[in-house]
Amino acid sequence: MASVGDFLSADFDAVTFVNNLCAQGNRSEHEGTLDKFLSEMEMRLQLSAEEIEASLQDSSNQALRRIPYAVQEIYRLQVREKSVLLLAFSVHASLCLRQLIKNSLHVAQASQARMRIARPRI
Repeated sequence: MASVGDFLSADFDAVTFVNNLCAQGNRSEHEGTLDKFLSEMEMRLQLSAEEIEASLQDSSNQALRRIPYAVQEIYRLQVREKSVLLLAFSVHASLCLRQLIKNSLHVAQASQARMRIARPRI
């Protein structure tokens, strides 16, 4: 019988799968009627379907258990984002203040230089 992965593959074709099983049953070494073979194949398909259902249920349960942690991580990242934005604004404000002080210093130095030039004339 096929594994769960075979059923989950993108190129799985149910008709081809059933036809291949019927062809194998007709060539099998077991003596018996086609009805018996088809009922056995139906039972195997039902078991495979139950296995797939259990696998999907398990995957769904795991996903549901991860949702609270994912939401918590989203909130944590949002807080971190706000913190980084505040830090960036703070750095930007500091750089602007530094540039303002630097420009004021240049103006003061230029004024001082003009005063030195003007002092001997007074």
